[in-house]
Amino acid sequence: MRLTYLWSAWRNATGRKIRNMYNQFVDLGNDAAKLNDFDSLKELWLRDYEAPNFQKNCEELLRQVKPLYDELHAYTRYMLREKVYPQLKPEDPIPEHIFG
Repeated sequence: MRLTYLWSAWRNATGRKIRNMYNQFVDLGNDAAKLNDFDSLKELWLRDYEAPNFQKNCEELLRQVKPLYDELHAYTRYMLREKVYPQLKPEDPIPEHIFG
């Protein structure tokens, strides 16, 4: 399929080229966070949210919606198998190039 080719070509052209730069970006962000008395870049980014338990609240929301997400994911995979990818097995993940 053309979409598969385009997705793979884009990933191969960009992903490998920026991998080291991205890792360096994360390292620099963590270093900057530590210089500003944070344990990590994640902690620095979370500081702007007013809820004191922001991360725990997000994890709880994810736990609540996960059953619906799993059902939608299974339905999407089923419909893809029926309409586009008959070779897709029920337990297989949805191909990456679909969501990009």
